[in-house]
Amino acid sequence: MAPALLAGAVVVENRVATCQLCIMTSATCVPNIEQRGIRRRLISGWVSFGTAVVLAAVLVAAGSPSWARLLLFLPLWSAGIGLFQAREKT
Repeated sequence: MAPALLAGAVVVENRVATCQLCIMTSATCVPNIEQRGIRRRLISGWVSFGTAVVLAAVLVAAGSPSWARLLLFLPLWSAGIGLFQAREKT
């Protein structure tokens, strides 16, 4: 199938790759990771998210001060990066 027939898609090694961001911006999108990399990012994202949930529960149960909840930023940031990279295949 020719790339011209698919909006926001390109042919990469006889495979068609699409990207939501590319469809909106009409830019060329070529995934730069394989399935293993996507799976690794998904796993690390969900593990980081789970860590944040457990840490939040511990902080609330322990009655720690509100400023201590800033510690949740790091695992939530890591989870967001991992999950968004997996979704966008970057």
